[in-house]
Amino acid sequence: MAQSLKFIPTRITNPTISFKNGALRGANKKKGNKTMKYINKIEEILNKDYDHETPDKPRSADFNRAIKSMLKNMFPGCTIQPTKGAWCEASGFIQNPNNGKTVFYIFRDYRMGDWKKRILYRQTAGLHDSCGGANCYTDIERMQADVMRML
Repeated sequence: MAQSLKFIPTRITNPTISFKNGALRGANKKKGNKTMKYINKIEEILNKDYDHETPDKPRSADFNRAIKSMLKNMFPGCTIQPTKGAWCEASGFIQNPNNGKTVFYIFRDYRMGDWKKRILYRQTAGLHDSCGGANCYTDIERMQADVMRML
């Protein structure tokens, strides 16, 4: 008999976002509310009924734009460069202009489950090199703190 796993955080490492009773809530009013606004916008995009012969085409484009906006909010002053042509997922680079360090990120295919839970990130050599350091995984709750450690 298969059991379903439920994500229960044991420690909060990012002071701007926290999970409480299964819902994402902002702990820091200014930053947390702004992040929640982006997360709610992304959820709205994913739940929207697109009147299109291939609804994932416009949904993917909107998902990528919303992820880029959210990351610009999470990493102010950093360069956010999404990869082109991502289908049902979002990937790209976050670069710290002060020291040139770059991190590659990828939000998993939103059709496969919760896009907020398993985000891959790794350090890379530049904005056009998705290869690099070891794969690391985070969720939306800890992404800002985890990625900032690499930048």
